[in-house]
Amino acid sequence: MPEDHVQCPEDYTYYYVECRDIVGRTKDSVFCSEIFDADEGWKYDSNHEISDRIMGYQPGEDPGWGIGDRDIMAEICKISRDEALQHILRKSGNR
Repeated sequence: MPEDHVQCPEDYTYYYVECRDIVGRTKDSVFCSEIFDADEGWKYDSNHEISDRIMGYQPGEDPGWGIGDRDIMAEICKISRDEALQHILRKSGNR
């Protein structure tokens, strides 16, 4: 994998979702989050794994239902850049 796919610039905020083993990052908005894929590097979080957990979004039948769900929010934690790199190196080495 090219080195630029693994880079972790300091101006991002990094997150880890332990139950899914996902490393994510945001820069300017939680709605533009990226997740790390061992094969592709950083890519757009099209399934909203990071933003849904940050906001505590639990889908339901009514619009806006489930924003602030503490169980969902508990699935994600903010991590340091160094912790993100450790997870990425571990994930990249398990292939």
